[in-house]
Amino acid sequence: MARAPLLRRLKRCAVVSLLVSTAAVGTQAIWGNAALLTRVEGATLDWRFQLRGPREPSGDTKIVMIDDRTIAGLGWPVARDHLAAAVDVLSDAGARVIAFDLLFVETAEPQEPRPMPQQAQPIAEAALAEKADWQLARALGAFGAAVVPYAFAFQPDEVSAIGMPDAVRRSAFRIAHLPALPGPTSIHPAGLVAPATLLADAAETAHINVVLDADGALRHDRPALRYGESFYPSLAVETARLYAGLGKQEVSVWAGQAIRFGDTRIPTDAQMRLPVNHYGPPGTFETHSFRDVLNGAFPPDTFAGKVVLIGYNAIGVGDTFLTPYSRSFPGVEHFATVTDNILTGRFLSRPAWAGWSETGAALIGGILAATALALLPLTLAIVAVAVLAGSWAVATHLAFAGADMWLNVTLPTAAILLNGMVFGLWRSFTEARSRHRAERGLSNLSRYVAPQLAGPLAQVESPGFLDKTQYVAILFIDLIGFTERSESLPSAQVLKLLRRFHRIVEATVSAHGGAIDKYEGDGAMACFGLYRPSVTDAHHALSCALDLIHTLSDWQRDEQKEGGSPLQFGIGLHYGPVTLGVVGGDRQLQFTATGDTVNVASRLEGLTRTLDATIVASEALVEAVRADGGSARLTGFEPKPAQYVKGRAQPVNVWTLGRGAKPALAAPQA
Repeated sequence: MARAPLLRRLKRCAVVSLLVSTAAVGTQAIWGNAALLTRVEGATLDWRFQLRGPREPSGDTKIVMIDDRTIAGLGWPVARDHLAAAVDVLSDAGARVIAFDLLFVETAEPQEPRPMPQQAQPIAEAALAEKADWQLARALGAFGAAVVPYAFAFQPDEVSAIGMPDAVRRSAFRIAHLPALPGPTSIHPAGLVAPATLLADAAETAHINVVLDADGALRHDRPALRYGESFYPSLAVETARLYAGLGKQEVSVWAGQAIRFGDTRIPTDAQMRLPVNHYGPPGTFETHSFRDVLNGAFPPDTFAGKVVLIGYNAIGVGDTFLTPYSRSFPGVEHFATVTDNILTGRFLSRPAWAGWSETGAALIGGILAATALALLPLTLAIVAVAVLAGSWAVATHLAFAGADMWLNVTLPTAAILLNGMVFGLWRSFTEARSRHRAERGLSNLSRYVAPQLAGPLAQVESPGFLDKTQYVAILFIDLIGFTERSESLPSAQVLKLLRRFHRIVEATVSAHGGAIDKYEGDGAMACFGLYRPSVTDAHHALSCALDLIHTLSDWQRDEQKEGGSPLQFGIGLHYGPVTLGVVGGDRQLQFTATGDTVNVASRLEGLTRTLDATIVASEALVEAVRADGGSARLTGFEPKPAQYVKGRAQPVNVWTLGRGAKPALAAPQA
């Protein structure tokens, strides 16, 4: 019978979960480059790097650093004739490629007429600078495999006055396939910060632009940056090309997809960004001081057949970036890292199926999370949602650590957690509403059924569920002469009188742990031991009957004060087995106790008239009270001869408490 509601719930969960997950996927597609998502995914990528730990570079790339020792000895900026000397030293040491992470902007000013002698010194300095440029250009040209950088400017006032030199224009990729253009968030340079023409003509050129993520972290390189209708290579790509011995025609761009690097494919995203596979903190690459290199203070074969990058990292000098392993990572080490990524093929890649797998994980994970919250206990469902999200996080880290693969952890995790949150709130709302309905139903039920049984009865699906036999103490109470009195009273006053009587009886019965089974006109039937039978039930019933004498006596006096005649009452008590169950038709049911014990208790209440007693109790109840240590409560009771009652062949031994007796008040029973 419960199968159909369960299927309906599952279908509803599947539909809503699909909508929620699709919304998450659509948000990623539309808002994929938004700062918030970029920050979250970038942070998870940094955590994966830290969990994976540092890696050793290949050893083919080394760094010559202009450090504090160098600046202390040579000053800043380092003169270009010193740089020329370093190139000669590295060339003699067998370096294969030399690349600079230094911008060589034009230094020699155009010569002007010298009308006054005081201009001789500036002209001499310009001549010296020009001589140094010639020395560096000679060294670079003699070496033959050097790269000097340029930078694209994004503010008009940063653009070089000399425009774009031919050497820079020649550095553009020879072949550029354009099946897709970079996305709308691609950067758009305003111009160029060009190197000195003399130096640009003596070496290869490449850009050194670094574009940070929204949170300021350096996670990508720009291997091909578009300016006008051409794409220009980064320092790392050009350095790796020279090292690999590839011609310009062997390196081409597939815009928005990749760079063909000989027989190798360098994967990029739609904005032509290459995710950097960071190896470790500063110092991961073998680094030598520029001053030591200039002095030849390094072991033989240190630079033989190697890529050498010359950059700077001194206090107050140099550019540093935020990476997963450092908050101040030198720019030259960034280019060394990307160069090594290209030469070794250790790219941080995203395979063609990555997007489909992430979308599938988001949809399936979201549906599973919703199903768990719909079907499992709440605590177990929360654990299941956490396991789903954690499983995808573990899978992405294993792919990252084992195969240098970057799978998006944010989208599927967000879909799983979003479904968990939506269905958690939905479940909390529905359960709260169900509890409210149950409490309201229980409250209503408690008005018609004993409060001790309202809870169990509210959960009963089959009327036969409660059918059982147990020992119960039964109390019957009835007003004597009420029928005759009601003939002379208006019906509204009769109803008011009965309600007051019933309230007194209910309050007293409840105070002693009993429950009203039913009201019968001017009488009531109460049971003790319905929900949790106990050997004290008979004692509780007797104590209740004795206290009713006091409470109803007060009521009788109030009635007399209001002009009414006093009403007598009789109480019958019996203890024995009864059958508890639900009776009635198909649509209207009633819970009650039935059996001989109930009949006898009712007949004993009727005997109060013939025996002139307020209470008539069976000997079975009296013995049960004595067994519970309640003999003191039997003070004033007298045994009577066995009485025949209607419906029984055998007489019943009874005890009575005569009218006018005032027993001591009993403490209410829990």
